[in-house]
Amino acid sequence: MSLLNNLLKDLSKQKPLKNPIPLLHAVPGNGITQFMWRLIAGGIIFIIVCIALILMNKVSDSLSKLQVPLQDESAIIVADSVLRAAPLEPLKPISYIPALPPVQALESKLPPAPQLTSEENEIPDWVDTQEDLELKAAVTSESTTINKVYAPQTLSEWHDAQMNKALQSIEEGRDDRAIEYLQEILDKIPNAVNASENLASLYLTYGDFDLATAVVDEGLKHTPSDIPLISIKARLILERGKAAEAVKYLSNYHPPIETYPDFYGTLAAALQGEGKIVESGGLFKSLIQIDPTNGQYWLGYAISLEYAHDLNQAKEAYLRASQSPDSETLVRAYAENRLKKIQG
Repeated sequence: MSLLNNLLKDLSKQKPLKNPIPLLHAVPGNGITQFMWRLIAGGIIFIIVCIALILMNKVSDSLSKLQVPLQDESAIIVADSVLRAAPLEPLKPISYIPALPPVQALESKLPPAPQLTSEENEIPDWVDTQEDLELKAAVTSESTTINKVYAPQTLSEWHDAQMNKALQSIEEGRDDRAIEYLQEILDKIPNAVNASENLASLYLTYGDFDLATAVVDEGLKHTPSDIPLISIKARLILERGKAAEAVKYLSNYHPPIETYPDFYGTLAAALQGEGKIVESGGLFKSLIQIDPTNGQYWLGYAISLEYAHDLNQAKEAYLRASQSPDSETLVRAYAENRLKKIQG
């Protein structure tokens, strides 16, 4: 203790230095330099704070993204387990919307759907969703289709349709098909006179005299004064070589020549076959004035002129008969043969 006191006394007796050197001393500078250092330090602190905030925000977003799928997945698992555990019952149809009958595009063995009543078909006015509007339009359309009634084809309409088919077949050269159509008409409508006329003419053209006679006789039972059928019957009589009988039969009728030229053409041919050449020539001359392109009329007229020894007129008539576009092959061949003989 005494030693320590002595040491302190010795130290106190020593003289202090004039300029003591401090352990720490500040770097000398003015006020501006100190302000700059403070500003730099503040900026560094601000940048550090901003970076820290950005990093904290990113970490928070990452954590939220990781948590959301886990929540959705768990919700889906729970919902799936609930759905599997308790299956839903089928929904019952709403009472105020009627069930539509199935579309019958193909023939079905199911019984037809009952017709909807006005009460069942009514849809409330407050139903304004797109689905309900489409259903309402479908119900209205279906009801219209159910109530639509088609009028059956009348017998007259069927006759006209069949007759048109027959005439079209004749124009196309399908006479066999035309005969079938005409026979169908007569089977259903025996008094269809136009079908009888056309069918008898076809049979006559093909030389089926028995069938033609049967059709004509049946037709005359229903329409005994039909001039075309009478003309065909006279042709059939003439084809059997009975010219006088044909003339006698035709003499009972006097139709207008302009309306029925075929009737008088048959009568002129029958008169010519009976030997009444001059009388037949007068009829053929009248017929030429009505139809100047008919080769048969020119041939009949040429025969009467040759019989009367009017050879120049006969040559002209034979030439017209041979050059007529409507002349049949036999008519044209006979006219050319007679023309050669007259010319020598």
